[in-house]
Amino acid sequence: MEASLRDLLRFSEYYSRFRYPEQEPEPNLRDWFNRFKRLDFTTSYPLLLNLYDNYVQERISAEEFERTMGVVESYFVRRLFVGRPTNVLNKLFNSIYNQIGAEAFCEKSLTETLRSYSGNRTWPGDEDFREGIIKMPVYYPTRSDRVKLILERLEANLTKERVDPKNLTIEHIMPRTLTNDWRDVLGPDAEEQHSIWCDVLGNLTLTAYNSELSNKSFIEKKHKLLEVSSLRLNKYFQEIDVWDIDAIKQRGNLLANSAINIWPR
Repeated sequence: MEASLRDLLRFSEYYSRFRYPEQEPEPNLRDWFNRFKRLDFTTSYPLLLNLYDNYVQERISAEEFERTMGVVESYFVRRLFVGRPTNVLNKLFNSIYNQIGAEAFCEKSLTETLRSYSGNRTWPGDEDFREGIIKMPVYYPTRSDRVKLILERLEANLTKERVDPKNLTIEHIMPRTLTNDWRDVLGPDAEEQHSIWCDVLGNLTLTAYNSELSNKSFIEKKHKLLEVSSLRLNKYFQEIDVWDIDAIKQRGNLLANSAINIWPR
């Protein structure tokens, strides 16, 4: 019983660092824990707890721990964009460590195991991931920080210059509320097209001027984004004159190129 209580105390300290990343003394791990928290990927914690224990006991290095978390994050993000159900993840991450075995567990064995899954446990490939990024609505007000994190990761992949994201919010280029100007751009089936494409990744960016941009036309938004924004994500709009459904698809395809590199399979 005493040994079990010591284990419980040790693992509760690990869990506290996942829940409150600022408690983690290692900066790189603190960033990883913060990302998993913002993704709301708590179903991965049973696996991460075991990996953190391996790290503390010096059975794996911090670098190996980070690489393994990268695999887990990729599995989640890719599934998010193709609409895979999340109810299978509780059992999966409760059992996968024992399934592979403590001695055999590493980045390679985890990658091979996740690749072997099919059906509802599938780790989506590049083409499904790309199609999901182009077509899948991902913005929901209750999950806005998850999408903000994804946009931050895409921005970081475009430049080595770091921008403090604290004051940034998500901006819908085609706004969530249609105006007559935007209806003219979208055509006779504007309401239907708006409902399909408004919340996909290709229509989203980051800005510190969300309230000022609001429901303005694309030309007005474009000038504001380019004049005051230092984000590489927004430099893209410099050569764009019309923001319609084709433009949203094209940007989604471009963002997918980066996403496939950030979250490899």
